[in-house]
Amino acid sequence: MPLQTGTQIGVYEVTGKLGEGGMGEVYRARDTSLDRDVALKVLSEAFTADPDRLARFQREAKVLASLNHPNIGGIHGLESAGDTQALVLELIEGPTLADRIAQGPISVEDTLEIATQMAEALEVAHEQGIVHRDLKPANVKVRTDGTVKVLDFGLAKAVTAEPTGSSGSNAPTLSMTGATQMGMVVGTAAYMSPEQAKGKPVDKRADVWAFGAVLYEMLTGQKAFPGDDVSDTFAMVLKFEPEWDKLPDEVPPGLRRLMERCLVKDPKFRLREVGSAIVEIHELEADTGLSESQESSSTGRLNTLTATAAVIVAVLVSAVATWYLMTPADGPSALANRFAINLPSSVAFSNTTMVPVAITSDGRRLVFNGSAAGDAQIYSRSFNELDPVPVRGAEGSRGSLFLSPDGEWVGFNDTTDNTFKRVRVTGGPPVTICETGLSGGGYGGASWGSNGTIVFATAASPSLMVVPDVGGIPEPLTEPAEGEEHSFPHFLPGGRALLFEVTRTGEERQIAALDLESGEIRILIEGSGPQFVRSGHLLFARENAAWAVTFDTDSLELTSDAVPVLERVRMAQGRPQFTVSNDGTLVYVANTGQQGMELVWVDREGREEPIPGIPIGRYLQVELAPDGRSFALDSADDNIWIYNVGRETFTPLTTGSEQNRFPVWSTDGDRIAFSSNRTGEPTIFDRASDGTGQAEELFVLEDALGVGPVSWSPDGSTLFFDEFRNGDFNVLSLENGGEAGVIQTDARERHAVLSPNGDWIAYQSDVSRRYEVYVQRYPELGGRRQISINGGVLPRWSSDGSELFYMSGDGRQVFTVGVEADAEEPWGTPRILFEGGYVPSIVRGRTYDVAPDGRFVAIKPANNQANGGTTSETADLVVVQNWFAELTDLVPVVQ
Repeated sequence: MPLQTGTQIGVYEVTGKLGEGGMGEVYRARDTSLDRDVALKVLSEAFTADPDRLARFQREAKVLASLNHPNIGGIHGLESAGDTQALVLELIEGPTLADRIAQGPISVEDTLEIATQMAEALEVAHEQGIVHRDLKPANVKVRTDGTVKVLDFGLAKAVTAEPTGSSGSNAPTLSMTGATQMGMVVGTAAYMSPEQAKGKPVDKRADVWAFGAVLYEMLTGQKAFPGDDVSDTFAMVLKFEPEWDKLPDEVPPGLRRLMERCLVKDPKFRLREVGSAIVEIHELEADTGLSESQESSSTGRLNTLTATAAVIVAVLVSAVATWYLMTPADGPSALANRFAINLPSSVAFSNTTMVPVAITSDGRRLVFNGSAAGDAQIYSRSFNELDPVPVRGAEGSRGSLFLSPDGEWVGFNDTTDNTFKRVRVTGGPPVTICETGLSGGGYGGASWGSNGTIVFATAASPSLMVVPDVGGIPEPLTEPAEGEEHSFPHFLPGGRALLFEVTRTGEERQIAALDLESGEIRILIEGSGPQFVRSGHLLFARENAAWAVTFDTDSLELTSDAVPVLERVRMAQGRPQFTVSNDGTLVYVANTGQQGMELVWVDREGREEPIPGIPIGRYLQVELAPDGRSFALDSADDNIWIYNVGRETFTPLTTGSEQNRFPVWSTDGDRIAFSSNRTGEPTIFDRASDGTGQAEELFVLEDALGVGPVSWSPDGSTLFFDEFRNGDFNVLSLENGGEAGVIQTDARERHAVLSPNGDWIAYQSDVSRRYEVYVQRYPELGGRRQISINGGVLPRWSSDGSELFYMSGDGRQVFTVGVEADAEEPWGTPRILFEGGYVPSIVRGRTYDVAPDGRFVAIKPANNQANGGTTSETADLVVVQNWFAELTDLVPVVQ
């Protein structure tokens, strides 16, 4: 029953009621022995009537009383009078944080100050093994002098029964609702971690979650996980993310990242220590100057003088560092130190992506694309460690990668769901930055600026796109002229400008500079894949080598002639595969001269037979003639070659420097259709398959990224082709030259092939967020069926139409599906026909085909390297330390 004023409990005299909560009522009281005011938290009968619970509460209260910190509301003791049990607490005047938030969102400056004190209180408790379990604004007091006090530490645990067989240190807390009802979760639902909501064991990471939720509420004035009742709130906690777009514009990206790390639903990936939050907050305050306003005037004047001196020192240090980096040495240059990185036998380096390797700005860590047992993975290797480790959270990504300016995050194009993601280089949950709508083949590079933005390019747009690194909707950054595309951006130091690549149809690639303040674009030089390094050089690719030219980042002008500086670097579609840190450490993928792919025959049991007469090389597509006596190869030298199986001859169908791609045989085998850029526009040609006569132009697709023929109709009257920018496939009538869309959706459909009788069309589509194989009736489209299970690409028909084949996305399995043409349900269940380490679809090519005799011809990594399309022995990683000394010898910096 309520206590009356004047009631005496031990040496404490009740002077008034302060409030009540789940545990009981709270009174103001006077400590008559020490002449001070305290708060008495009187326990309800639900606790005092249960001897076991009361005994446990008394044990826990003794532990909690050991907490002694300026930001923790202290426990003075436990008193009793008759049946009344009361906890004696420090009396803290002032409003709660909930009262403060009720007045509206709190400024970033004040939020950081409050959050720091909260985190320091939590850290002290966690060091003693005490978890709060009920952190919320109502349990935080803010005194008039700005001191923050966190109340009720550990009481959620103290008031619950201890389940049999569980540890008292980590048992889930249970509900106080109804006093005697056991089995429900204690605390306030809006601030409870998912593991608490599920009634699972909890540890200090539950407090980290609540800390993030309170941070969000301070900044927005709204709960991170609102709900009309407990069930609604639990659903929000378990299934949804906070509405990040409600954060004020002035919230620094680093503060949002901190909240994201706290509010990860899986505790394995959550920020593990609240002490780490303190460090991040201090870094934010240092970066933004927010801590300055918290100082007293005298301390402020002293700190101002100190800061001024620090600025002067910093300027001098910067000047000396700049002089050191930009000025050639008078004496002999220090020797560059070269060594190769030998990967463990279980890890294969991937050379199929354009940007497979990156180094942190401090030169201490390398991040690269690789695979293990055929499964793609991003790896991280510190230079003080022997072996690389998988970056947890980046499993299955085959996309190119890029690093944050501080080297803590790796961004990548996730081809499994066509998004840009970021994950810590040390591993953790991936965070989606934005959707691209494209698979890995449409990626055109990305750069992460110090201003908190990411600039990238994809085949979805000819423009460079920009998006906040915390996530958002991408917006165009540049406006290319007609027939022009912008790609492979690279931020210059300071984030005021960036370099990028300009491509015009029929012309050599060029490198340009964009002044982000004025919007001015300046063409600099012919080349591709630009990178600026701190020695003062612009690096780029030209003529299968890496070149360098000195570059003034203030005027955005070249200041010397270009010189080749690295000749054995590997190229991927004309872009150099190298990376350079600020300290002059160069890492590049060595081009050993072997491209690492071969052709093999494979029978239905998976037995392989090498095909003689075809050199080891890099091949993008193989297409068998209808009679199986020849096949066409799309080679990385930009030409198409014909192999005669009986004579074992290998002869070119096309020659020259144009890009000639995607050969497809006509139904009678007399002609081959292919795409070429020889007209200056993406154009489909055909030519006699024996190489006689001239290529004839069939179709020009203006203002397009590219086209690729994929299939002839059985009667030879129409030709299907892929249109790469939109991800659609279309049909070209060879009788009248007309063109019409076949399947045009927001998804990307590719590789459409007609059944031998012309009744069905099979194709791959990412409509389900990953590529699967589908079939539809043709020419009257309808009756769509998904054929593949758990992903599939590159459908192929048997010559009699009784089977449909497809490949797994990693190239390791070929599946077969039986087809009964006259059955009501003609499609059988997919089964694995054979397995092997074959090359998956590289960009857009088809890397296997089926012969009339039932054998398969397939492209695979040379020397039996079954690693999902990569060959580590042909792509050595070479490290060059102190490379700037060598670079400035070759290309002196102009003063």
